Order: sequence, then structure tokens, then C-alpha cells
Amino acid sequence: MDQLLIGMNEASKLTGFSKSTLYKLTSQRKIPFYKPFGKKIFFSMEQLEKLMKSNLKEPSHVFEEKIMNSFN
Repeated sequence: MDQLLIGMNEASKLTGFSKSTLYKLTSQRKIPFYKPFGKKIFFSMEQLEKLMKSNLKEPSHVFEEKIMNSFN
């Protein structure tokens, strides 16, 4: 399956991060990116969406319910 690659402006709009934050995250290798010709940075839209959905924080009542159900 081919992944749709997007540029810095589109990635900024998709994630809500400023371009400077995205540059910082790429330089720290904290987010996946492509740099095919050593200059422009591209991102996989699929990978960015997956990254944005990671580390889900559930509401406390859902968390408490899961804990209570684990004792049953």
C-alpha cells in the first residue's frame, strides 16, 4: 500500500504543531520523516495520524471501570 506523503505545511495543519516544532522533532528523531534529496522534509500522513492517536488518555471513569472489572 502506497503511503501519501505530505510536506511541512500540510503536516503542520494536520498535527496542529508549528513548523518550528516539527523541525525540532525531526532533528531529535522523535517523529518519522523522509528527506529524499537531503533538503525538503516529507511525512507519511498515515504515520502522523498513527502518532497523533498514540498514548490515549481515557477519562477517569473509564479507567476506574476497567480496574474494577479486572477484579471480577
